[in-house]
Amino acid sequence: MKSMIDRRLVLMVVTPLARAAISALVGYLASKGAPADQIEQLAAALGAGGVVAFNICWELVDRRKAVNKAEARLIDSLGLRGGPSV
Repeated sequence: MKSMIDRRLVLMVVTPLARAAISALVGYLASKGAPADQIEQLAAALGAGGVVAFNICWELVDRRKAVNKAEARLIDSLGLRGGPSV
């Protein structure tokens, strides 16, 4: 199941949730009297930063998975897998 999850699917789920959270933050700051232009800049920065952070994390996880698979294939090909001894 985990291998079927792709980046676009996660973004389709996470993006609306992140936008709702940013919108709530913007509403809260506006109610406290923060300047509108600064709030808009903050919302844009949070949105862009969130996408960048998500993509970096996704790439790091993908690379780690690839390394783990390569290590497992190497161990299998060398016959070093710990199995029953005869």
